[in-house]
Amino acid sequence: MATTMMDRIGRVFISLQQIREVPQMLNEAAPSMPGTLKESEVPTYFRERYVSTGYRPLNQNWRYYFLSLFQRHNETINVWTHLLRF
Repeated sequence: MATTMMDRIGRVFISLQQIREVPQMLNEAAPSMPGTLKESEVPTYFRERYVSTGYRPLNQNWRYYFLSLFQRHNETINVWTHLLRF
């Protein structure tokens, strides 16, 4: 039983180490990703009250949106709380 617990803890630790390396890997893999947009650069129906920056560009391919999981934008907390089930 102790071995099983240590194995699980080891896997979690490895995962956390790999997560810490993601920002550097993103910079190397996709340095040309578009930045976030201002409120005036997105259609009205995507705008949120009191949110003036941090919008992700529209009409990008799936890879952009996947990689944007690891960038800061106005929905970062929302996305990660759903992914981690908080």
